[in-house]
Amino acid sequence: VALRDFLEDPVEIGANKLLLVAGEESYRGQMMRRFESVVRDLARPLEAAKKAGLVRADVDSMLVVHMILSPLLAWIMFTDRIPDDAYVHALVDHLIRGCRA
Repeated sequence: VALRDFLEDPVEIGANKLLLVAGEESYRGQMMRRFESVVRDLARPLEAAKKAGLVRADVDSMLVVHMILSPLLAWIMFTDRIPDDAYVHALVDHLIRGCRA
């Protein structure tokens, strides 16, 4: 939910929408490096859960984070609507069920 709240910030929306139209490769590269850094940070708790045996060892933590980010970004960027808490919880709960050890 905090990630969704971050993604709905008007500055974040503006920066992300520029990626859809910007032809400037240096901007795109900078934003992609920032994005991947955020994904790595968000994947850390999942990696810790794998080490603790709470999550299957074959789970790709970065991919799981991408699977959370992608629908949130799509909703916000393409519909100008913000996913509600119920949607965010359902999305994450579904992924948790698929990742459990």
